[in-house]
Amino acid sequence: LWNEKIRQNVCGVGVFVKRLLPSLNLWKLYTHPADNFILNGITRRTVIDICGKSGIDVIEKKFEKEFLLDADELFLTQTFEGVIPVSQIDDVTVEVGPVAKEIREEYFKLADQKNWDQINKDRG
Repeated sequence: LWNEKIRQNVCGVGVFVKRLLPSLNLWKLYTHPADNFILNGITRRTVIDICGKSGIDVIEKKFEKEFLLDADELFLTQTFEGVIPVSQIDDVTVEVGPVAKEIREEYFKLADQKNWDQINKDRG
């Protein structure tokens, strides 16, 4: 959903964009800041925490659709699926790269551990 060309929440799905900064020869991960349009949900917060622990800078800023079309990697966050790599926007192909895969693996490791901790706690 776009409001005045600014990306907003899409049915409870967060958007993360990896972009290379050629002048600095490094990349950054971007997501829209949580506000009255963007849910600061647990999956989004968990992914930001995973990134921080992995040394990945997450920059929260508003961006337009064109920003997504120039992504080096793109993934969504959502409660039931966790981290979802995106391979295409409209007719533009986006690489499903190592960052999305790594964050997805770490997310599910953490989710599995929390589930086992809760099961063991419930058993007493």
